[in-house]
Amino acid sequence: MSHLTTRMHALLVRFEPAVNRRALALLSGAAWWAVGMGLVIAAAGWLSEATSGAAALLASAGLLGALAAGRGFGRVAVKNLRRLQGLPDRRCVFAFQSWRGYGTILVMVFMGWALRHSPIPKPWLAPVYITIGGGLIRGGLSYFLWKPEARTPEQSP
Repeated sequence: MSHLTTRMHALLVRFEPAVNRRALALLSGAAWWAVGMGLVIAAAGWLSEATSGAAALLASAGLLGALAAGRGFGRVAVKNLRRLQGLPDRRCVFAFQSWRGYGTILVMVFMGWALRHSPIPKPWLAPVYITIGGGLIRGGLSYFLWKPEARTPEQSP
């Protein structure tokens, strides 16, 4: 490596926003909770446009869906936590999600945008938003409860 590239590398490493694995898990959990709460709050606003009987039925459908989705999102969270456990003790702050996870996020954001801009009445979208939002909130709990295992020197990558 030339002197210039060595200095550039040293600068990049110095300014890399590195955090420990526990902080990565907390960031991931906070992101899941924030998005989940945003979806549930949006759904609640849409349900206010429906009659009370329809709103109760649609909200109930969403809550039942959230119970089922919570299990699935919980499994995804555990898989991501296993990935975090395998990382070095300090890692870039953006490593809280895998590259594939960022791809999934982009697909979900696009799908949400498409649904919101579709002709489907917003109260009818509320159960979908409650289902996904509730699942994210439930899955986010896994991140807050996780404690990384200590590593012996021979386990470190």
